[in-house]
Amino acid sequence: MGHCITNLGYSAVCDESIGGIKTIAIFEYAGIDWDSLVVSDFMVSALDVKPDYSGFTYQFVEDNATWTEPPLGDGAKVNSHWEPNVNMIFKKMSSALNMEMYELSKNKVVIFLQDNNDNYWIVGSDRGLRFTDSDGGTTGASMSDPNQVSVNFKGMSTHPSYQFDKDTVDVLIGGLF
Repeated sequence: MGHCITNLGYSAVCDESIGGIKTIAIFEYAGIDWDSLVVSDFMVSALDVKPDYSGFTYQFVEDNATWTEPPLGDGAKVNSHWEPNVNMIFKKMSSALNMEMYELSKNKVVIFLQDNNDNYWIVGSDRGLRFTDSDGGTTGASMSDPNQVSVNFKGMSTHPSYQFDKDTVDVLIGGLF
């Protein structure tokens, strides 16, 4: 495993990395016990889901989900914030998927995701994410066109998203990943 030294003087893994998301679990923001959150150096070691709350889990193949989180600021770092955005493309439209997206669009959510490098992240822990837009689904015009629905969840945060390890994930959300 190759390492390199960053501008800030710490060692970072410099091996190849691949983009994309393997799995996403979406929970209503109110369904998380935020008082139980324990974070050190942007790494979550404890967080509980409230009783009677469950989430929706989606597994992705190919290039069907992205997460971006650009930092924004005023140059003086006084008003810095991050704007996480999670985009998901679901192949084959269905009434069940439409109903899930409809339910998720009603409330703030938090997204737990596993990227293709097997890193685990919690996106929207600061203020939640909101359903922002969708292409409404498309059947395409020809048989080679995709039949799919694309949806976006976006938010604003005072800090970058937190990372957590697989053991914490398994305890947190019952082995969904």
